[in-house]
Amino acid sequence: MKASPIIALLTDFGLGAPYVAAMKGQILSIHPRAIITDISHTVTPFNINEAAYVLWSACRNFPKGTIFVVVVDPGVGGSRKILLAESSRYKFIAPDNGVLRFVQNTLPIIRIREVSNDAYFNKPVSQTFHGRDIFAPVAAHLARGLAPQRVGPIIRPVSSGMTSIFRLSDNPGRYQGEIIHIDAFGNIITNAILKKRPSAISVKIGKRMISLYYDTYVQAPEAIPFLLMGSSQLLEVSIKNGSAAGLLRAKLNQKISIHVP
Repeated sequence: MKASPIIALLTDFGLGAPYVAAMKGQILSIHPRAIITDISHTVTPFNINEAAYVLWSACRNFPKGTIFVVVVDPGVGGSRKILLAESSRYKFIAPDNGVLRFVQNTLPIIRIREVSNDAYFNKPVSQTFHGRDIFAPVAAHLARGLAPQRVGPIIRPVSSGMTSIFRLSDNPGRYQGEIIHIDAFGNIITNAILKKRPSAISVKIGKRMISLYYDTYVQAPEAIPFLLMGSSQLLEVSIKNGSAAGLLRAKLNQKISIHVP
């Protein structure tokens, strides 16, 4: 028997509420053999930038066929659409609010459909909990073998006008970046991809300029902010055994300046 695709969940629901369990219950009610895993449920509430980064950073490590369900959805109950995006390896179910844009930047997305066929929804559909009543049931049906074309028509998603991940040029200049994630250690993750170790680079956060660059935490001195290439090749600002975000008073979505001399 062919193994069921993994269903990977990413939400901002937190760990103390019943919402994630309700989604899993819906999936298992439709597909008892479903394999469900959690990416994270502690995305900062309503933070689409952070969710887009977490999804992008994690998804490439999953096996082919995985179905990603992203419910960071401040527009629930409004006019925003729900999308089914298909790449050659994965399927993504997510609101049309820009949460898929980092994935779209780096994965070849073959087609995007609107999730609109209510034959596969849990009814009655709550206007405040589409994760339980639309996202989860549709994921379960897809994992059972439902053809994607049954979900809804091909559409063009709206352009969110939000931050995208970009590859930092080797050419001298100043580039505007943004803080897209602050991890539990206080490391500041930017939206700039490093192609290789830079010969020289500096980042300005607020009024503070950081120019020291190290390849590892071990090499860096303590208590001094420094730059490095993170595990996803994104430019990060860190402090060895400390919180860069705390010291620099950095915030999610904060604009930064990157200087390549």
